[in-house]
Amino acid sequence: MAQAAGAFLFILVPLQIHLASAQSRSPQQVVKLFMQVYGTERMREILPYTLPAFRDGLEPEVWLEEAYRDLKSIGYVQLEGVIKDISIEGKGARVVVHSRIRTIVASVRQTEIYRLRLTDQGWKLFDIEVKDEVIEEAPPGSLI
Repeated sequence: MAQAAGAFLFILVPLQIHLASAQSRSPQQVVKLFMQVYGTERMREILPYTLPAFRDGLEPEVWLEEAYRDLKSIGYVQLEGVIKDISIEGKGARVVVHSRIRTIVASVRQTEIYRLRLTDQGWKLFDIEVKDEVIEEAPPGSLI
């Protein structure tokens, strides 16, 4: 019985640490994580920080598979991401990022506005708006 209790604690403690760390991430930290893992093999790390609205209502695993496949097909790479503004009001947060991305079509500078909600499980992404896109360079022969 003592061995079973020890094994249970061995499983429970890491789970509690993971849940505590998820709850303690600030909106800025959630967005930084998103920028680090989006479009990479590490994309799964952002799933606990997304709400269904962010995933277009898709189940987490379905969203992950589709988004990763689509990003890989266009050669998506985030080259730069600088947080320019953070505002928090009640249970809502807004993080503005100036970013530079590259795809097989072009390199683009853009403004990304992330909206997050504070839930019982911590800050979660529920929307991203991309605006002010400026094409920096396009491959030779591109129609852009």
